Amino acid sequence: MAADQDNDVTEIRIAQGTYLPDRDDAIPNGTGDRFVSFQLLNGVTLMGGFGGLGEPNPDARDIEKFETTLAGDLEENDGPDFANNEENSYHIVDASGVDTSASMDGLTISGGNANGVMYPQRVGGGLTGENGSPRIVYCTFATNFAYNGGAMFVVEGAPTLFTCRFEGNKSFRGGAIYAQTTSITVTSCSFVANVAMPPSGFGAAVYAKSSSAVIDDCRFEANCARVGGVIFLLITDATIVKCRFHGNRGDGMATENGGAGAINIGSASPLIANCEFTDNVGRIVGGAIVSHGAASRPIIANCSFSGNVALDPLGGGAIFSEASSQPVVLNCIFWDDQPDEIVDYFNARTTISYSAVQGGWSGDGTGNIDADPLFVDPASGDLRLSPGSPCIDAGDNTAVPNGVLRDLDGNPRFVADACAGDSGATVDMGAYEFQGTSCDLSDMLEILAVWGPCSDCGTCPADFDGDCSVGILDLLILLGNWG
Repeated sequence: MAADQDNDVTEIRIAQGTYLPDRDDAIPNGTGDRFVSFQLLNGVTLMGGFGGLGEPNPDARDIEKFETTLAGDLEENDGPDFANNEENSYHIVDASGVDTSASMDGLTISGGNANGVMYPQRVGGGLTGENGSPRIVYCTFATNFAYNGGAMFVVEGAPTLFTCRFEGNKSFRGGAIYAQTTSITVTSCSFVANVAMPPSGFGAAVYAKSSSAVIDDCRFEANCARVGGVIFLLITDATIVKCRFHGNRGDGMATENGGAGAINIGSASPLIANCEFTDNVGRIVGGAIVSHGAASRPIIANCSFSGNVALDPLGGGAIFSEASSQPVVLNCIFWDDQPDEIVDYFNARTTISYSAVQGGWSGDGTGNIDADPLFVDPASGDLRLSPGSPCIDAGDNTAVPNGVLRDLDGNPRFVADACAGDSGATVDMGAYEFQGTSCDLSDMLEILAVWGPCSDCGTCPADFDGDCSVGILDLLILLGNWG
């Protein structure tokens, strides 16, 4: 991309169509130069999805209807499953050295092939960014390949991604994203069918090493890696909140680092909160999560696990911990994972408190129950709580992480269910907070029948405000939940 000599261009609008980095008006048939990329610039937004001159309104914008693709297929002959991509661009987009004023909005990045012999031609097929902090929103990265970071390779810098989609990208480390010594924020993104291949095969969606990572409100589905079907964390400070992990697979070939259908934690202590893990598979151990190493001390709070499978008898359908790791689990639900729920192996020591664990938990911790959580429809993946679930108001308020005040649906935590006999706003177990039942005439009659001071403050059924007396404030709470 030509530099803006006068610094007066802040936005470049790109019409629908496919654009290749090796050609321009002067060379319409291209040069075939695999080293050429679209270069991001400080202060400039590349914005796709415009109708262009062929539409009645050229400025009309719809990123799905008017798809704008930056492609690496220099000979325009790519086939399925990365066929005929030998001549494709090493990197389609270069975000190296830019700050947060450089951005991409509404573009599809497809067909990069970083298969070079030397760095940096081995990393970041879709985008490479050394010491770059671009802002990337509403973009799709599809069918890109690299040895490290199939769709994106970032080292140093602080890139931010919002509402992006990563699909069908492939690499040996970080099928979609490889982040090293960087601070990366990924919000409201989806990762589908990305692959981290053997012999390394670490992290089909995200491989984060010596980094700071925030992953918020993302969806991970049908990703596959040898180790860490979705996310591989190594010496990384990570916060993973409000994410859904469904149908991912870790095809580990050894017990060390083995499997992990969703998240593999090595010498890292991430916070994983308000997340849902369903139908993930660890071919060896850890259907959902594997934690290993004395420096691995993850905190897993208000998460729900169901239908996850570890295929080796060592087990850990939900969580497998080994090599002196020390996970702390709070306010979670573990139900119907196979062959078991949580396994500690080789000096690992998991502490579980205020959680529902099928088959019970005899290790460290307190406040746990072994009772069916009464999910709404677990067969269809709906792990919300039905009325009457023993997990309602069964958590520990002090275990809710600071600032994590909404559940996986975005609803508030600490909801008092006035017409289910809830006398206080105690957090529920699991990823979803039960939002209460509606009140009717029978609830009104119950209040009137017990009006006045409570004989037992802890069990008074209509004392909604918890003041040990049924009175006008409780009646107002009931009326506020009527219907």
